[in-house]
Amino acid sequence: MGAKIDRTTNDGRGPPVFKICGQIHHRIGSLLPVDGRIPKFIQLYVYDTSNEIQNRIASLDHGDAPPSDLDGDIIQSLITMLDEHNSFAKQFRMARDRLAGDDVEDFIIRIVGPKDGDPPQYSLPAVEQLAMLVVGDFGTDTFERDIIVEKQTGELQQISALHPAFMALQYPLLFPYAERGWQTGVLYTGVIESTQNARVKVTMQDYYCYLFHYRKNEPNPYLCYGPLSTQAKVDARACVDENRLRYIVDNQDDIRMESIQGICDAISKGSTEGSEMGKMTVLPASYTGGRRYMIQNYHDGIAICREYGPPDFFVTFTCNPRWLEVVEAIFEPGQKPNDRNDLIVRVFNMKLEELLKDIRQARTLTYPEFPSKWVWDQRDRRWSKRKQRHDKIGRLRYVHPLAGERYYLRMLLLIVKGATSYEHLRFHNRVYYHTFKEACKSRGLLSDDHEWYDAFDEAAAWATSPQLRSLFVTMILFYEVGDENTLFEKVWRHLADDIIYQYRDMIGDPSYQLPDSMARDYLLDELSALFSQSGKNITDFNLPPKTHAAYPILHNCFVEEELSHPLDPLIDMNNPTVSLNEDQKNAFHKIVQRVEQNEPGFFFVAGYGGTGKTYLWNRIVGYLRRKNKIVLTVASSGVAALLLPGGRTAHSRFKIPCEVEDDMICDVSRGTMLSELIELTSLVIWDEALMANRKCFEALDRTFHDIEKVKNPEIANIPFGGKVVVLGGDLRQILPVVEDGSKQDVIAATIIASRLWSHVEVLSLKQNMRLLCSPEDPIQQQQVAAFNKWILDIGENKIPTLAKEGEDEGSWITIPQEFLVSPAENRLAAIVKAIYPDFHARYKDPIYFVQRAILAPTNELTHSVNDYMVPLVPGREKEYFSSDTIAKSTAQHEAYDLLYPIEFLNSINGNNFPQHRIVLKQGIPIMLLRNLNQRAGLCNGTRLIVTSIGEWTIEAKIMNGSHANQSFAIPRITLSLKNNKYSMQQPKFLNKLDKGKHPHGVIVRVVRKWTHYETTSQGAPLYIGMVLVDAKANAIYAEISDDLINEKEHLFDIGKVYIIKKFVVEDAKRNYRAVDYNLMIDITEYTTVEVVTKVPQSIPEYVYKITPLPAIKPTRLVFNLTDVLGYLIKYEAAHTFVPKNTEKAKTLREIYVKDLGENVMKITLWGDQAINFNIDAVYDSEREKISRTKVTPYSQPASKSRDVYNGLHQNM
Repeated sequence: MGAKIDRTTNDGRGPPVFKICGQIHHRIGSLLPVDGRIPKFIQLYVYDTSNEIQNRIASLDHGDAPPSDLDGDIIQSLITMLDEHNSFAKQFRMARDRLAGDDVEDFIIRIVGPKDGDPPQYSLPAVEQLAMLVVGDFGTDTFERDIIVEKQTGELQQISALHPAFMALQYPLLFPYAERGWQTGVLYTGVIESTQNARVKVTMQDYYCYLFHYRKNEPNPYLCYGPLSTQAKVDARACVDENRLRYIVDNQDDIRMESIQGICDAISKGSTEGSEMGKMTVLPASYTGGRRYMIQNYHDGIAICREYGPPDFFVTFTCNPRWLEVVEAIFEPGQKPNDRNDLIVRVFNMKLEELLKDIRQARTLTYPEFPSKWVWDQRDRRWSKRKQRHDKIGRLRYVHPLAGERYYLRMLLLIVKGATSYEHLRFHNRVYYHTFKEACKSRGLLSDDHEWYDAFDEAAAWATSPQLRSLFVTMILFYEVGDENTLFEKVWRHLADDIIYQYRDMIGDPSYQLPDSMARDYLLDELSALFSQSGKNITDFNLPPKTHAAYPILHNCFVEEELSHPLDPLIDMNNPTVSLNEDQKNAFHKIVQRVEQNEPGFFFVAGYGGTGKTYLWNRIVGYLRRKNKIVLTVASSGVAALLLPGGRTAHSRFKIPCEVEDDMICDVSRGTMLSELIELTSLVIWDEALMANRKCFEALDRTFHDIEKVKNPEIANIPFGGKVVVLGGDLRQILPVVEDGSKQDVIAATIIASRLWSHVEVLSLKQNMRLLCSPEDPIQQQQVAAFNKWILDIGENKIPTLAKEGEDEGSWITIPQEFLVSPAENRLAAIVKAIYPDFHARYKDPIYFVQRAILAPTNELTHSVNDYMVPLVPGREKEYFSSDTIAKSTAQHEAYDLLYPIEFLNSINGNNFPQHRIVLKQGIPIMLLRNLNQRAGLCNGTRLIVTSIGEWTIEAKIMNGSHANQSFAIPRITLSLKNNKYSMQQPKFLNKLDKGKHPHGVIVRVVRKWTHYETTSQGAPLYIGMVLVDAKANAIYAEISDDLINEKEHLFDIGKVYIIKKFVVEDAKRNYRAVDYNLMIDITEYTTVEVVTKVPQSIPEYVYKITPLPAIKPTRLVFNLTDVLGYLIKYEAAHTFVPKNTEKAKTLREIYVKDLGENVMKITLWGDQAINFNIDAVYDSEREKISRTKVTPYSQPASKSRDVYNGLHQNM
């Protein structure tokens, strides 16, 4: 076979392992061995047959078994059997007899192969039909399809896998009658060869699949003979692959033209001429295991990820050969599971199918979404709406970005809904574009330098020159502008417009024409100042130099900036602490004293929200700056920095690396302006310090030591090089974020765990100043004080915590009812109404938005709030799309563009990252997610009001803070998502649920609900049963246990749609399955239920399993939902009776229902169903009404269940 058994992989108890190097092949030699060689293979039938048994034993001495273990009698029996029945053995014996004669004429043995036009033979052939001995003068060309065995030659002849004797020659013990194998031309049963457009001939794979099938009491050569059968199966599989590959090679031109045109490598990269491709051997995607097969399956997987989100779990499904299904199906004595690969594969796939199961409409669908609701009719060449509920995911063929218009067409098909033509795709905002690329640009799907030219032209219509300069710097800093100098040359006059007028005003000559060179120089000075505010130098960019030689800079602009802050006129220098409380005064005096006496100091001002930390900072900074001291105010976040006078983020001010590492140091070099600023600094105030990693403070400490030790080498053991550093924060609030870190990891990252903490002096602020400014109404004062105390108790761990199932430590608390919004059907609407009362009357008031906000713990909830509130604001919506690409880097593989389609990139959502599609309106509040210009108040967390919406820019006004009411032009910028471990947690469909906890939930409709009662204990309810259905018509049984009925039952009403989260999925009850599904949902105490107001039209209102009445056996228990379509023909009045085994009376009513087949059944209604049954709704003596009757399942006899039947549904 050209392969060897590897006996090192296992000890013999596992399946045999073959090592195959290259191609599997069968070869046949001559009748006689070369002189000096021992006989092998067919030579054993011809040469030295008097010692045949010994020769055969010697030929097997290669490790399978020692020669001494082989029984010569058995070998003799096998030889005799083959000589009597095997046609090939008989022919070889005839050759032996002829060679034994005196006059030996040259001859060959011809093993007959198929000829063109020969029909296949199905009956057992005669010897001469299989092999014949040819004597005399002959040429081998005559027998080109046959196997020719010569008398003596040293060469081996390869046997074609297409020859009918291919397997019989290799495995004579498996095919003792020399049965012919597969050959071309074998027809399927009952077909005519002339049938058009139909596959009528049996393929090699179909042939072997037929033989591999087990038939009881019929010995199977591929299943019943242990390792030899296993080898034959491997051999057959290799033949099938070789046959397919040979067909692909021989039909390369047809395959190129008909099967894979447009997706082979050259065309996918933009080639359109055949001459550009050259000649190459292409494996189509239909070939299993080939490159295109793997790529196509990968894209299918990416399409599934785009639709349902990335996988939550990497599931390994392992086969166990001792599975009961496998063991019970082995009928042959002595067989082991390893001998029955067919059984193992079948059982594995059956179990895998139990594990696996996987829709959306026309004008509201994009092109890839269309197959989920519609199916293409190839015969009529039109789309038809799907009738069957099968999960289908649409995916467009991949097109390489270099393919030009085809690539841009694909981008449009991914986002344009309800497109009816190519022209429709190229039409946007009442403009018709001649190319798909231009249409993509108009929608913001592409980005190049022309976008920024358009953005400036758009902003120049309303923005002032300072605003345009800020916009220009933002573009240069946050977008990879290809040619910064060209962009500057195009827009510089817009940027310098106010400079010209200011110069004329300064010299008092309104008609003065300022030379362009001077105007450009002044403009470059302004831009240089803006770049420096962001920690950059204008020389780092490809911008033109100043025309006139600049004078040497003799001053430090950083120092000059810090000394030019506006002074606080409200501070009384003689009594600066007059408005401070005692705690604040103590902190003020200790900090200022260290600064004035030029002594080192390291303080931590601890105080919860409302104790006046920010007010204290303002007093200290104002006092020291009035004394010409340099005070650097920084914070861990941009929003906190906005509250400080001259505040910046600590990372931007001190150039702290973003990637936190041990022993890191700030990017500040000696001799620079920033190092000089640090030398002259008297005080550093760092607010919200507990949000920063301790390694940031340690890096700052090393940097200060490095700068200060030049002047004072004795500061090695003094924190921060002897500078006075004050940290502020609240230990009860947010600590540093440690990705995937445990509680211990987070604590270890705080400043408290740093070596610096041993030097700190803690100053506490305990008096809540906000309560002193609370409303005059005593009731409101009490409410504010109570809420404040509750918040403090949480931070001090005084509130009892609860631990969920599986949690080692409690981390959940119960929120008092007085702090909650009153429950309503739509909880989101209730929250919005409570936070934004009179929204329609006050949405134009910016102060209205400043005073309130809805906070959410996850991005998903934030998007839900935005989707609900944006439509409430009147006005035209504007959609903005991101242009997503793979970041260019040295590590980028050339196949990345092939592996990551654009729709997959669009679907990725990261932390603090905007969505691919955002919808804005004029007048809605927005929040920045990046620091654009901290000095101007544009930082991460800044809230703004949209005042104007353009195609390429947004004009927005800051809502609050020291920069309130200032307007800015915000462009589209480049954002990078690094080290993204995204996990798109979208609501799952019911057929996607796995056993275990499900925090992210499902969207379902309650279509049925009933109460199951206990027969004892005065009829106490055992549980609430429900049937839930999702948008794909998947149904599942859900249950509320008896201890949760009072808490959870009222949350579910029949017919309503809910988002249900934090439930548990477990195996369905073995003897009670309301629906045909092997899983059920268990409602727990932590389960959350939210009513859906915008109900998806695809969610069914009912789930039915229509059953004819004769199929319902009166004496048999029904264990799943059974529905009857029929009408009420007769009913009895409700009455009571006392069963024999109890003294308690029961109420019942009997009704008679006829189905559409004219079958009649009596149905008994019990208890409340009998009393509350609405006869008038379903019965009319004048006219019979067709009704839908639901028979609810039960697991106990009727006498033990009060809820056997659940009544009739409404009329149809």
